[in-house]
Amino acid sequence: MSTWRPCDQVESAVAWKLAIERKDGPTSLIFSRQNLAQQERDAETVANIAKVVTS
Repeated sequence: MSTWRPCDQVESAVAWKLAIERKDGPTSLIFSRQNLAQQERDAETVANIAKVVTS
């Protein structure tokens, strides 16, 4: 089981994309209805997130 709790729109889109592409098991996407601002990211941060996701 892959479980995602995205913090903003970008992470939600990435989680959704990876969930529909996953072929080796179920995925849970956990959302809340909080009025949170989108997180600021630079290229280095995005690269680090990608490393964690693919590990």
